[in-house]
Amino acid sequence: MTPVRLLIVDDDDTMRMMCRRFFERSPPPRGIDISEAESGEEAIDILRAHDFDCVICDYRMGAVTGIDVLAFARKNRPKAVRILMSGFGSPDLVSVANVEARIHEFIEKPMTNPELETLLNEAVLERHLRRLPPVAH
Repeated sequence: MTPVRLLIVDDDDTMRMMCRRFFERSPPPRGIDISEAESGEEAIDILRAHDFDCVICDYRMGAVTGIDVLAFARKNRPKAVRILMSGFGSPDLVSVANVEARIHEFIEKPMTNPELETLLNEAVLERHLRRLPPVAH
């Protein structure tokens, strides 16, 4: 069975570690394969080389924003669930992210474990499981 492939992008080491630990403790039934990037540039390089089921990306990271990363994913990895997170959310930010990257979800930082669990179950697993072939009995 194929694990869920997840890319966590954030310039904050603590936030990446928190997300990683949560997803490792609550893995989907098929397992999870987590990659990390600490900048938008690094995330785009990783996305050029690898496919992901989900990209969770911070908005503010420097010259290459989370919207830039998720727009790249939309164009080059269109099946990936694209999730933007920010501690500075606004309706305008979400609107721009929807137009440029067609995000699936926006989550405000700091996230709670129930929010991450909902994200994992609804946004990531549901879409991932729909793409898998049926299991023969």
